[in-house]
Amino acid sequence: MASQINRSAIFALSLGLAMLGGWAAYLEASVYFAPGTTSISRLLALPATSNAPGLAPSTQTSTLADCNRAMQHTNAFEMRALSPEGKAALQQHCRDIVAAAVAERPTDAYAWVTGAVVAAAQQNWDEFNTFLRTAQAVAPSEQWVAEHRVDLAETHYDRLEPATRSGNDADLAMLVLSDRGIFSIAQRYLDQESFRERVTAIVEQLPVERQQKFVNSLNRRITLRQSKSAS
Repeated sequence: MASQINRSAIFALSLGLAMLGGWAAYLEASVYFAPGTTSISRLLALPATSNAPGLAPSTQTSTLADCNRAMQHTNAFEMRALSPEGKAALQQHCRDIVAAAVAERPTDAYAWVTGAVVAAAQQNWDEFNTFLRTAQAVAPSEQWVAEHRVDLAETHYDRLEPATRSGNDADLAMLVLSDRGIFSIAQRYLDQESFRERVTAIVEQLPVERQQKFVNSLNRRITLRQSKSAS
């Protein structure tokens, strides 16, 4: 009798695990096979109640990246084609996706950065600063995220609170130490005088050899960009 109960319990457990596995596979597939070839079309294809699509971190990051791009490409045809109500609904859906992501993974700096992007799209500047400041705090030395933070902070520099500006200065101080970081800010350095002044003030605090490395690396990046523009 006991062995029969054990077999029944094992069967029930196996069935439950199989169903759970099928549910997880469905969640992943619903994101990977969502119709659409652009960030906006993929987001529009998601169910409005799907605030944390997929279970794998890579799947969730992919959806956050779609929100990030969609919220920053306000002049894209698909975005301009949306009604004001449709645009607001898309922004809110991305906000809900971000909220679910940071609740589950509070140290995911990219999720916090995406939250700042969404807040900027909604012109919620208090929330923008909160999200961006948190992104600066949870991953101060993660360079690829810092590149996103700096681009966003500099785009909305007049909206930064003092603490957020300090975090942006720290990001800039990190980026000017590497070729990749310098490359990420090279075009803005050339085009925006106020940004150039802030970066120069940071570089002047570095040892002479580091200053020279910055100048050499910047010159290489400028030459590379100019050659690409000419071709």
